[in-house]
Amino acid sequence: MEEVGEILYIDAADEPFYNETSVFPAKGDNRLSNTEKFLLAMAYGFRNRAEKEITRRVGGGFFRRSYLQPEHYALIYSVISAHTGGDPGILLDQARVLQIAQRLAHGGAVLAQTDPDFKKGCWVEKLEESIFQWLERKDDSNAEKTNTAG
Repeated sequence: MEEVGEILYIDAADEPFYNETSVFPAKGDNRLSNTEKFLLAMAYGFRNRAEKEITRRVGGGFFRRSYLQPEHYALIYSVISAHTGGDPGILLDQARVLQIAQRLAHGGAVLAQTDPDFKKGCWVEKLEESIFQWLERKDDSNAEKTNTAG
């Protein structure tokens, strides 16, 4: 495994995913930063258990680590914790966390490009919808546990 420096990378095969303007508008209010696109791909990779090694990284990198805000780190660490079964040793190693995040983002980007919703340009909306459905099921499950416990 290579060291993660100031720059985070994507695989060259992922460039069509990140540059797809029907999914990620290049202008306007709905424009997403590279960091946000990366986080979506990482979440999708995690959701679908699609971790994939980067084999041909894009030359100049995708975004600077310094662009990650505390809420981005919260998401990344939550995903990596769940992905690795809560292994605290991994969470203490920021470079390893970011390496896994890059692999999940690569797996997510590869998988998303095969999704028919991606080709239609409605992938983000469908992903958002599936997250809300999952959260509703979690809420229902927690409500049942609360009702049977009390």
